[in-house]
Amino acid sequence: MQQGDTIATKEVSRITRSTKQLCKIIEIVLERNLKLIIGAFVVDCSKGELDLMIEEMLIIMGVFAEIERNMISQRIRSRVQNVITKGKVVGKTYYNH
Repeated sequence: MQQGDTIATKEVSRITRSTKQLCKIIEIVLERNLKLIIGAFVVDCSKGELDLMIEEMLIIMGVFAEIERNMISQRIRSRVQNVITKGKVVGKTYYNH
């Protein structure tokens, strides 16, 4: 990416799976003077700086995306464990033993 380019996504979870990765992306956006668009939320870093409130809002969005991902993973693990407990094989389809 070069100075003045734009990164656009529908939501934070589409560009990162963790708050740590989001912080790295924010750092890159600032270093390269990029524009970041997340849904209707526009973050213009073309001047190489970021308002503290906007940065904190991005981090909060990242935290919620990470929590959502963890909850989805936990539900999947729980469902797989339930299937295994019932004696079925886990894969693309479920079969009776």
